[in-house]
Amino acid sequence: SFDMVGVYDVFGDIYCEKGKHQEALANYKKAFEIKVAKLGDKHDDVVRSYMRIASLYRYFQKYEFSMRYYNMALNVHLRKVLPNKEILGSLYEGLALVFLNMGNDGDSLCCYTKAIELSFNTFGKVHPNTAKIYESMGQVHKHFKRNREALKCMKKALEIRLKVMESSHPSILSLYDTISALYRELGRNNEADAVLQKASLVVAERFWKSISTVGSIRPKRSLDMHESDKEETKESMEDALGLRKKSEEMMFNFKQEEMKRNLITMLD
Repeated sequence: SFDMVGVYDVFGDIYCEKGKHQEALANYKKAFEIKVAKLGDKHDDVVRSYMRIASLYRYFQKYEFSMRYYNMALNVHLRKVLPNKEILGSLYEGLALVFLNMGNDGDSLCCYTKAIELSFNTFGKVHPNTAKIYESMGQVHKHFKRNREALKCMKKALEIRLKVMESSHPSILSLYDTISALYRELGRNNEADAVLQKASLVVAERFWKSISTVGSIRPKRSLDMHESDKEETKESMEDALGLRKKSEEMMFNFKQEEMKRNLITMLD
């Protein structure tokens, strides 16, 4: 019955989380069959089922099957009078990954370009989704050793994320690391060092904010605290110490590189 659709999809999601992908695929297919029978093949929920099945076939490295399901979803959705641009963007992103897995970087980048255009229209130019797609395009260029193009994409992604996120967000710190590595690959070591230094300062700033937050708690006695308060305090302290260690390591590495450059200059 149609009431079972949600159950099959939920079971599919649970099996995916547990790494039981064959069982997930079987449940997604059952949900898909019921949806098509009850809703017709143009419904958004049916298109999402196509995408779930396609992504699992990509996981199994059965790229022809994955491509078939993505293309069926795309053809069905494009026949709608008012296609959902967010779903279309996700479809193009899925297709881009399949093309990349097949070694076809040209079609992969073409799909990402369409996904970016749709993201502009749906979310705007300054949105985490748009940044994510730029980052994915950068990874394609990086995979094929086109470091200059990869750097441009990563810098666009960073520029957007810095406008909509905290500067210490993990995705931003990861981008700093990627951009620094790309500068290094291009032989632009000074710029690579500058990016790492900026990242280390961000981490250090976050650490001191964490310390001030933890310090403001100042419980009189441990016994006066509820268990949830104790856990929160413990987690805050652990996060702060972890950030401090990371900050110290980054600053140490930066100083080491700086010393090396100074020694090379002196020897020259």
